[in-house]
Amino acid sequence: DIVDSEQVNDTVAAILKDYKHIDALVNCAGIAYRGLLTDMPDATWHHLLATDLDSVFYLQRAVLPGMISRGHGAIVNVSSMWGEVGASCEAAYSAAKAGGKHDARPCDAGGKRRGVHGVRGGFPRQRQP
Repeated sequence: DIVDSEQVNDTVAAILKDYKHIDALVNCAGIAYRGLLTDMPDATWHHLLATDLDSVFYLQRAVLPGMISRGHGAIVNVSSMWGEVGASCEAAYSAAKAGGKHDARPCDAGGKRRGVHGVRGGFPRQRQP
């Protein structure tokens, strides 16, 4: 369960026990709520942010120490164009994806000198017909 930091830590520890290191992390989990922000229950807001944003933090925090100590690693945070421009009926999703997009920057700034690179993914900018 990626919204539970303890479970994330336990899962990463189990992977490290079996495989000794993690070379790459791709954060691509995402859920959305389609509707007006004024109609969104608090529980839905918190669940969406936990899934789309907190999980990015939990996973990066769990794998970064090993990547930094080995001087090697890559983290890709898959975002969305809605994280750039916002979506009228998906305000929470847009906010979470915008946050996840920027979550790779600290990895890059803090880890780059040690061989860890953060990349934020999303839709490429292209002309629409």
